[in-house]
Amino acid sequence: MKWHYKTNDTHFASKFDAIDEFEKNKQKLLLEVPESYDTFDFTVEPKEDLSTLLANEAFKVREEHDHIRLFYSGGTDSHAVLNAFVKNKIHIDEIVCYKSGFQDADYEIDRFAIPYLDNLKQELSKTRIKIMTPEIKDYEQWYNGDWVSKYLKHGFASTVAYFRLMDQPYNFNDGALNIKGKDKPKIVQHQGKLYTYISDSISETEHKVYHFLLENPNILSKQCHLLINEFKKDAGKFNSFFQGINSQDSANSIIHRDQGTSLPKKQKHYFGGNTKVNQNGKDMYYVNEKERLALLQASPQCSHILDKWLTGIEVLRSSRFSKWFNHGRPEFGTTGILSKFYCLTENLVGTVDEMYPSGFTPDNILAHAKSPVK
Repeated sequence: MKWHYKTNDTHFASKFDAIDEFEKNKQKLLLEVPESYDTFDFTVEPKEDLSTLLANEAFKVREEHDHIRLFYSGGTDSHAVLNAFVKNKIHIDEIVCYKSGFQDADYEIDRFAIPYLDNLKQELSKTRIKIMTPEIKDYEQWYNGDWVSKYLKHGFASTVAYFRLMDQPYNFNDGALNIKGKDKPKIVQHQGKLYTYISDSISETEHKVYHFLLENPNILSKQCHLLINEFKKDAGKFNSFFQGINSQDSANSIIHRDQGTSLPKKQKHYFGGNTKVNQNGKDMYYVNEKERLALLQASPQCSHILDKWLTGIEVLRSSRFSKWFNHGRPEFGTTGILSKFYCLTENLVGTVDEMYPSGFTPDNILAHAKSPVK
C-alpha cells in the first residue's frame, strides 16, 4: 500500500495516526513505497537517459487515466514533469499553480511558472490552467476555526505548520490523477556503501498523489546514478555530498542540466534560532524564504490572523506530538518517517533501525559513513 505508513502491521494514511499507534506499541515505523522497489536492482544504472524515462512515465499515466492534473510551482522538479508531457506532445487536462496570496512570497509562481506557461500557450491550448490564490477571507476562515485539529488530520500537503495556506481551501479529491514532481533523490553513505531512501520530512508524500519522480524506481535510480557519476570526479565533493550534506541546487544542476531554462534556486534556511521574525513581541519561525517573506508581509496587513496562527502553534508545541516536531517547532515540520534503504553499490536492503540503531542524526550519519568508499 504505497505512500502509507506502516507500524504494528497496520497501515495509516495520516502521519499523526501512525505516530499514535507507534507510541502505543513501539513497533517499527516505515513509509510504504511502491512494491516494485523491493525487487528492483538499484546497483545497475538504467540504460535510458532521464528524459526518455520521464517521457515513458508520461505516456504511461496518460494511457491509464482519463483526467490528469499537474501541480506546477515553477521549481525544478515540477518543471521537469511538465516538460516530459509538453515536449512529447502528451496532453495534460489541467495545470494548477498555488499562490499564497502574499505577493512577496509568490515570486516563484509570478517570475517563473506563469511566464513559462504563457510561453507554452500554443502547446497548452487545450489545457485548463488554474492559478489558485487564497484571499484574506480564506485565511480568516481557516485560522478562526479549529485549524489545529484539521492540521492533525493531515488532509493537505505538508505537516510543516506553514502560515501560508497551500491546498487547505481546495478539494481535488474528484477522481483525477493528481501529479506532483516529488522528490529529490536522497543518498547517504553507510559503511562505505551508498544507499537511497525516501523520507516524508518537510514535503510529505501524499497517498492520493502520484509522485511522478518516485513512482517508478527506474527514475529514482537514474537520478541517483547521475549524482554518483558526477561526484566521483571529485573525492571531496563526493564525501561531503553523500555524508548527509546534500544540496538541492547542486543536485538540480546535475540531474536536470538539460532543462534549458533558468530556474529559481531553493532558498532553504537551516533550523535554528536565527530563522525567525518578530510579531508584536512574539517569535515567528520559518523553514524557507517564501515563508519568511509571507510573514513579513502579513505582519502589518493581518496581524490578527497571525495571532490566531501563533496561538495554534503553541497548542501544537504542548500536544502529545511535541517531540515529533523538528527542534520542537511545528513550523519546521515533523521528524521524517523513512522508507527502507536501497543500496546503490551492492544488492542490499536495510531499515533505519538496522543501519542507525542510535538514531538517524547528522552525527550518526557521519560516524557510519567514514569507512572507505567501495
